[in-house]
Amino acid sequence: MKIKDKAMNSKWAAYTIATCSAVVLYLALSHLSVFLNFLKYIWSVFSPVIIGVVIAYILNPLVKVFYHKVFKKVKSNRARNNLSIMATILCVIAIIAILLVAMIPQIADSVTTFIDNLELYSTSFLDTVGHLGITLPAISSYVESFSTFSGNVLKNITNLLTTHSSTIIDTSYSIGVGVFNGLVGFILAIYFLADKVRIKEGIRKLMHLILSDKRYDEYSAFWLRCNDILIKYIVFDILDGIIIGLVNALLMLIFGIPYVVLISVIVGVFNLLPTFGPILGGAIGAFLLVLVNPWYALTFLIITVVIQTFDGYILKPKLFSGSLGVPGVWILITIIIGGKLFGVAGILLSIPFAAIFVIVYDEYILVKLQQQKDRRSKKIETKLQDDDKL
Repeated sequence: MKIKDKAMNSKWAAYTIATCSAVVLYLALSHLSVFLNFLKYIWSVFSPVIIGVVIAYILNPLVKVFYHKVFKKVKSNRARNNLSIMATILCVIAIIAILLVAMIPQIADSVTTFIDNLELYSTSFLDTVGHLGITLPAISSYVESFSTFSGNVLKNITNLLTTHSSTIIDTSYSIGVGVFNGLVGFILAIYFLADKVRIKEGIRKLMHLILSDKRYDEYSAFWLRCNDILIKYIVFDILDGIIIGLVNALLMLIFGIPYVVLISVIVGVFNLLPTFGPILGGAIGAFLLVLVNPWYALTFLIITVVIQTFDGYILKPKLFSGSLGVPGVWILITIIIGGKLFGVAGILLSIPFAAIFVIVYDEYILVKLQQQKDRRSKKIETKLQDDDKL
């Protein structure tokens, strides 16, 4: 043991470890695309299972509410748990059905309006361009060039749709696979929720076998903190999206703006996405309304600015009890990396992941580095004291 400790504390061991670490880092960075492709392959294989775990994790708080509040008089724990799961699933299905019944007619109406008015939009645009050419003779040549360019763009778009039909088919296939994986994941989530006690017990036994009691307690405490951050963020983020959607619907009704349900759902859903979500939701809503009446779109944009100001300065601080202590740059980095690796789910969870990373960095990485620095300083001090004695 002493020989091993002496070898590990020697200079050549440190140089060897540093060199190997540099080589591993270089290989990882030079083959980053291979690593990312490997992650995508793993995701394609295990995506239904991962989706099922995520859905079960998100629905579990609602299951607990039914378990502890609604069905607390049921004596059998298994029957109580099954009733809670059934009630949760029925709530989710009912919400989805209500939204679809309310949204599908408005989506069909907006698409029909766009198709019916397409010729009117084109005529108005050409009239505007022609009017500019008449009133401003100096730029008539530019107007004609612009008209020719617009025609070429339309032809190119048509050609692209024709020549890239296979890409369109592949995209449709990917969407179909995603919907299928979502359905399979939803079914798996029901099984995970039903067997969550045995799954948690199996994981606990495995971790006890792998880790020492001290390490197990440390990792358990760390996971509880991470779980608390994730659950609170997901619940409050969904609650924030619901409130913003309802406020948006109320204001649209007051100002007589059409497509209340469709646009309010879009605003509420996109409000779940951090940073860029509200901007995208407002842009989509304004686009749908400008096809009907530009004044509706302008009023909606003003409503969006008011709502987002209320959300950013009043609602979110109240719900989240202030900031999670995450610097803005880390949020942007996690949004980019999470979006690239895990798509929408990575973007949705970018803030809690950033908060967990800040905890790991502040309380583990920095602490370990400080401990190593203290040990080195202590060794140097001891060596200097020994030299003074000599």
